[in-house]
Order: sequence, then structure tokens, then C-alpha cells
Amino acid sequence: TNSATVDQITSGQMSTFLSGNFASLFDATGWKASYSAAGDQGISTQITASRVTMTSISGNDPAFSTMAKAFATIADLPLAQMGSDAANIAISKAAETASNALAGLTALQAQVGTMQQTVKDATQSLSVQIDTFTKGIEALDPVDPYAVSTQVTQLTTQLQTSYTLTAQLQHLSLAQYL
Repeated sequence: TNSATVDQITSGQMSTFLSGNFASLFDATGWKASYSAAGDQGISTQITASRVTMTSISGNDPAFSTMAKAFATIADLPLAQMGSDAANIAISKAAETASNALAGLTALQAQVGTMQQTVKDATQSLSVQIDTFTKGIEALDPVDPYAVSTQVTQLTTQLQTSYTLTAQLQHLSLAQYL
């Protein structure tokens, strides 16, 4: 920037710039083209067998671009080199923009809180179901792994003996003994 011309910017020119070319950098199209590669939709997640819910928000939400616009107004414009009228317009617009962004971020925070609570509730519900099923299974037949192993071994031995006897019986014939 050339300080000789910057200090000659009028408040009207600053207002026009902030609501025109500068603002277009942070509208939905400008934001996506210049700053964000995020998708417009958040992530949907299946949190129970029958429930799918949003579990994130998009970086393309206007609250983020609005806050970036407020920061850029203060950080990137040569306010110290401007006349006081133009600088005051920029600072006032930045404060207004930041206030709007904070309102949007507060709404997003509420949405995220709702998402977190939904996931927490689903997790608790699933934990209760798991506990119920586990207790139900344990109540049906308390299992001693050593006893089960012994029973499986005995049944396997009996089954092998049965196969062996069946094979031997197949080789017997009445003609062999007459």
C-alpha cells in the first residue's frame, strides 16, 4: 500500500470497500474459492442400530467466514496509516462483524453440545443394553471354562469312539461268520 493514498481514503470509500470487494472474499463463494476446502455438510454417524445423527459441523458455516472477515479487517487493513474517519469505519465494521460471528459461533456451540449429548445418551443406552444382555446370558447358564473344556473333550472322545465302532461294524458281514 502507498501511505500517501491510504491516508486519503474517505469513510465512504472504506464503507464501499468493506461491503463490496472485501466482503465478497468472505461470502460463501469467495470463502470456498479462497480459504476453505471443507464440504458444506457435516458428518452423519450411525450411533445406534436405528439412529443416524450429525456429529460435526462444516467449516463452511458462515460463522467461521464471518469471524475470519472480522479478523482480516483489523489485521490486514493498514488502519494506522488511514485517516481517522476511514479507520473508525473499519474498526466499527470489524466490531459489528465480530459480534455477528460470535452469535453464529454460539449457535454452532449449542448445536455441537446437542450432538455431544445425543451421542452420550446413545452410548449410555448401548451400555445398558450390553449389561442387560451380559447379565441375561450369565443368568441362563453360569459357565466354568474348565468344565466346558472337559465336557467338549469327553464329547469329542465319545464321538471318535462312535465313528470307530461304526467303521468296524461296516466291515462286518454275516458271510464272514458262516
